[in-house]
Amino acid sequence: MLVTYKGFEIDIPYDIQEIKYIPLKEEVNEHTKLQLKCVVEADKILEYINKLVEGEKVVVSEYIKNELRTEEENTDEDTKKLIFQGKIIKVDIEYHGQLHLLELKCISFTHDFDIEKKKRTFCNLDLTYKKDTRRNADLVKYYYTVMGGERFLTVLNHYANGEGYGIENIWCVFADDYETWEDDYFGDTGIAYYFDYPAVEKDETVILDYETFFKYLKEACIEYLERNPENKKEVEGYLTEIKERFNIVD
Repeated sequence: MLVTYKGFEIDIPYDIQEIKYIPLKEEVNEHTKLQLKCVVEADKILEYINKLVEGEKVVVSEYIKNELRTEEENTDEDTKKLIFQGKIIKVDIEYHGQLHLLELKCISFTHDFDIEKKKRTFCNLDLTYKKDTRRNADLVKYYYTVMGGERFLTVLNHYANGEGYGIENIWCVFADDYETWEDDYFGDTGIAYYFDYPAVEKDETVILDYETFFKYLKEACIEYLERNPENKKEVEGYLTEIKERFNIVD
């Protein structure tokens, strides 16, 4: 069900009357957490208590109005900004007089990325590394496009700490995240980007050495700074940390 609340659009798996509040907690190196309190009809309380929705998807978008455009030019497509995409981890019911409140505690999908490593088996590492570089470049660019400008600094922060990052069907992992005995192991150095259906037509994997990884990253930084020049100092700081961590000679 799609619900609007104070400039936000919320997609949740419940039929509700209204949203009371939506505190969003986002901290560096932490998964984004969302708490929703919704007013529901009294005769639906039992149904919702018994309904298994933990793990169900919740999406929150914010309407961004461009004052330089007319109402006709401010279309839904280009004025909505995705700010949260995750799942329900806990459901509670509260009673306040005649009000029946449904409290949903949610966490971003990046949580799944951390607690459950994605399983891949590489039968031929040489072939994986020698894929067409143009295709590699296009897929990595697609990775940054999906992460979006709102997550770009978070991605850099994770890189600087030697950590991969991703959402839903697209993510990346550094080589030292795996042990030699694990099926996912792809070598002692480098980074692997994973693209799963339906983000792509068929599952694809791109493995890069650190120099190529950094080359594509710099290209993404240039594009990001064209739109966000005020963050130049922060981006340059992250790039320096990343070079030092992975001993990249630029």
